[in-house]
Amino acid sequence: MDKHSIIQQNVANVRGTVIQNCVMVEKIMDEFISSYFCKENLKEDLMTFLLCTERITFRGKSDIFKLIIEKKENATRFAEFKKENPSIHNDITEYILEERNIFAHYLLDTAEGYIDRYEKQGIIRFIKFKVSKDKPDVHYLQYNNDRIKKIHKTIIKCGDAIIKLNKLL
Repeated sequence: MDKHSIIQQNVANVRGTVIQNCVMVEKIMDEFISSYFCKENLKEDLMTFLLCTERITFRGKSDIFKLIIEKKENATRFAEFKKENPSIHNDITEYILEERNIFAHYLLDTAEGYIDRYEKQGIIRFIKFKVSKDKPDVHYLQYNNDRIKKIHKTIIKCGDAIIKLNKLL
């Protein structure tokens, strides 16, 4: 295999892992939301007909999750969770969701200089093309191993916290 193919395969593995873990957090939120609103016999219907469709986005589910947690009537019930996870909504919407979108939609930079940089330092660079004021604009985002580990750590932390919260329902 040539350098380009090896790097593309390695980055595809990283992308796949990030996206898969984000999907897991989303499905854990689905489970929490359906458990909160429905008894066991209707939970599956809520998931099938609403939560696991394109009708509600990842961000929408996160907003519903936040509303449930912050609902006045739930103040005591979820107080410990909120104390232990004060930034979970922002972690999901402003970090996990944004990173997922980058890994899913941005183009991998395979220019010669960045292939060498990947080989030597493990740095991945993504490219986003935008049009601002009728002219093309290019943005670059770089990921080293530490940044990728932080993404995984945040995803796992949020998923584990919501699983723990599900047990309170």
